Amino acid sequence: LKGVLQCHRRGVDINARNCHGSTAVLCAMLHGNNFAIVHTLVSSGASLLHANDDEPMSLIALAKERHYEQIAEYL
Repeated sequence: LKGVLQCHRRGVDINARNCHGSTAVLCAMLHGNNFAIVHTLVSSGASLLHANDDEPMSLIALAKERHYEQIAEYL
């Protein structure tokens, strides 16, 4: 979480994609039920409109599928 806040303060593009086309929000969700990180990213302007070839479902659908209830309700 500290790293996310530091990147945001330094002006890093919150919607940048990695070599697989994944955003930070998607990566956070793929690596566990990280509500604090997802909340920080979204409240900092991260887009909710994301899907890539490896994870074609929406972020809300992914949260629901993985039973991340707090994230699903927030999104």
